[in-house]
Amino acid sequence: MNYFTGYLRWKAIALTSFLLLGSVSLVSPTFADDGPVISDAGNGGGGSGYKGSPACPNTFPVLTALVPTRKTSAGNVKKDSTLAEQPTFWLYVPYALTERVQGILQLLEKDSAGRMAYQTVATVTGTTPGVVGVRLPLGKRLAENQQYKWRFVILCDPNDPTANPSTTAIVSRLPRNSTLEKKLQAAKTPVEKAEIYAQNEIWYEALTTLAEQRRLNPRDAKISAKWKGLLRQGGLSVFDAKPPGHKAP
Repeated sequence: MNYFTGYLRWKAIALTSFLLLGSVSLVSPTFADDGPVISDAGNGGGGSGYKGSPACPNTFPVLTALVPTRKTSAGNVKKDSTLAEQPTFWLYVPYALTERVQGILQLLEKDSAGRMAYQTVATVTGTTPGVVGVRLPLGKRLAENQQYKWRFVILCDPNDPTANPSTTAIVSRLPRNSTLEKKLQAAKTPVEKAEIYAQNEIWYEALTTLAEQRRLNPRDAKISAKWKGLLRQGGLSVFDAKPPGHKAP
């Protein structure tokens, strides 16, 4: 599948990188049962049962991982691939993240007792409502040929878990591919690289590459069309008017 068919602030907390795009904030093995990408109207945010709280009132779009949702034998699952040890996870966050209302990035891993549990790897503050990119922090790396479930939670009320919206997705880190590497090295522009990533279903790098170009060239109509087209092809058209911003070093 070609995601491009038809179109193609920051604050460092807990070693996390952020990106900010205008009204959008951004902070930095394939699955055999993958089905087609299906439309996502932004129904992440803790599920349809989330009723809001004083700190985080109900809103639309809701908190959503910007990852294609696929039909699988286990149901509809947000998942796609990366080549990076430390990819950037992209979300739409409808609230400002502050010291009082923090965002946390978690990975599902074994705890000290050998049980699978979500482990917090980063805390996010200092962003405005919009598209947010959170880069996996230093000291944390994804292994090749492994898939990871990640979750982003907004701590609206630390004393009431039901008041804390969350969204989850799966990332699979692919092994190195010499043929793909040659294609990427031959690409003349970052946008061409984004197209190659998309053509090879490497969503995380495709979106990150375009987000950075969108930030650097906010008035470039072609890049804007590529950004919007990628989100639409990923079933995320409700967010295609949301631009991305700057990336922390």
